[in-house]
Amino acid sequence: MNNNNRAGEIVALLIITGLILAAFSPLLANHSFLWDDELNLLQNPRATSPDLNGIIRYWTEPYLNMYIPVVYSAWSFIAMAGQALGLHDGGGALSPWLFHVVNLFFHLINGLLLYLLLGKLVKNKPGAAVGALLFALHPVQAEAAAYVTELKTLMAFAFSAGAMNIYYAYKLNPEKNGALPIGAAAGAFVLFVLALLSKPTAVVAPVFIFIINLLVLDWGFKKSLKEAAPWFLVIIPFLIITKSVQPPYSHQLVSSMGERILIYGDAVAHYIAKAAYPASLGIDYGRTPQYVLNTGWGHFAWILPAVIAGGLLLIGNKARSYLAGVLIFIAGFGPVSGLSPFVFQTISTVADRYMYFSMVGVSLIAALLIARHPHAIVKGVAGAVLLALGLLVNLQVRTWDDNENLYIQAIKANSNSAMSYNNLASQYMHGTPQGLMFYHRAFILKPDHAVAVRNLCSSILSIWNEQPDQNLSFLVRPEDQFKALSYYNYAVNLARSEDYSQSFLWMGKALALDLFNPKILNNYAVLCWRIKDYKTARTLFELAGELDPDNPDIAENILLTLPRPETSDTKDEDLTFFNLIKTG
Repeated sequence: MNNNNRAGEIVALLIITGLILAAFSPLLANHSFLWDDELNLLQNPRATSPDLNGIIRYWTEPYLNMYIPVVYSAWSFIAMAGQALGLHDGGGALSPWLFHVVNLFFHLINGLLLYLLLGKLVKNKPGAAVGALLFALHPVQAEAAAYVTELKTLMAFAFSAGAMNIYYAYKLNPEKNGALPIGAAAGAFVLFVLALLSKPTAVVAPVFIFIINLLVLDWGFKKSLKEAAPWFLVIIPFLIITKSVQPPYSHQLVSSMGERILIYGDAVAHYIAKAAYPASLGIDYGRTPQYVLNTGWGHFAWILPAVIAGGLLLIGNKARSYLAGVLIFIAGFGPVSGLSPFVFQTISTVADRYMYFSMVGVSLIAALLIARHPHAIVKGVAGAVLLALGLLVNLQVRTWDDNENLYIQAIKANSNSAMSYNNLASQYMHGTPQGLMFYHRAFILKPDHAVAVRNLCSSILSIWNEQPDQNLSFLVRPEDQFKALSYYNYAVNLARSEDYSQSFLWMGKALALDLFNPKILNNYAVLCWRIKDYKTARTLFELAGELDPDNPDIAENILLTLPRPETSDTKDEDLTFFNLIKTG
């Protein structure tokens, strides 16, 4: 590279850096842990009191059903740095600001690494710059960058992109004749392993390499597969590890393969829509497998991506590279799309953070368009689009300033977000009538939302203790009570046939309608006990006992459960439950 090219490269990197930092500048003033950051960091003693032994444990055992030791170790080092620098937030052990700065740093690095990678693939600096900025400034990337917990996605991408840059630096260098020296191969291997140890989603990187080699570089199927094969071999042990540490899915909908494909098609259509029109972004889109399969479009959403891919195939060789971008986009969220069950699908099969890797496909298409159509009007349109995206992502990042803004935005994006109503109430309204309404709203929307009903009942007990004359009848409509009894009896029959997940759902529907019915409370509590949610069970037993202190069945259940520790040895069959309610 001559001096002029080197200077131009440095200028491009500085411009990209400046634009990304400007767009994400609100993160530099963010002093809040958000959403599940509390679970991963504030409730994690190895993070709040980091030491070498804790870091070693991350490498020898999973934590919270995840084996991502690179990220947990990174959080420990960030915590150590924050404590050493005295960056305590209100006397706490961790500095949210420092964690946000690290997230921003990795998002910036990812934009720069993608610029370098696209430059190798499209051989066009303006195209690579536009593609990298489209990736970094798109509003869907705000979630991964602003959500401290998503450092795992950012680091997985950084290590993957670093490994791919090393690979293509040699494979596309005519002076090297496509040979990858042992040192470079080892470096790429180490980076890719670090990516997999940051987040298993990095398994899509070999798929990206195969698609690029086949459709962008036109190496042919056999050569492309041969080149990608070592990458695929690396991921096998990590797939086994991930599967072994994941929790069981007994209380989640695990659909047939045909239904999973429909769910995947819906995810593809959703992500295409958000990539093209990034409006109404939130943390919970409510697109659970049940929701998708119960709606008409869930069976036809796959048509949109199929038409796009089919159209590019019909165009032929001229569109091969664009087809690569489409396939990379679709493959990028494959591990978290519903094809294989995952934890978050009980809330939604789609989330903005799952698009992080996929946006490489959109960036590749943009880079190719600029490289092949270097007209002033094309560059002008690209500049206008990037400016608009930069402004939009700046606004979207601001919704992550604190939990209140985050959950309010989530409800604006999805008015049926049970998780957001529950979290908003628990953060700011617990023990208030308004909080009760939000908890109740969450419970009505998701009758098997055990945390929402626990918070609701706990809040009721708190109000009764502090304001015993408070009238809470607004939570129950008399005209709904008969319907509640029919739901309850249906739940009992489901339980007797040992269909406990459905019994849990219908018992919740009954309780949401007739909240102060002690018998329904008692039975919902027993079902919570069955799934080992002892904390929720105890809260519901306590409320049932307050409502009907002379009921011997409830009293017996309280005696069996309340005095015991969190990990109880009380057997399900010891509890009294599942009697029909007579309607007269």
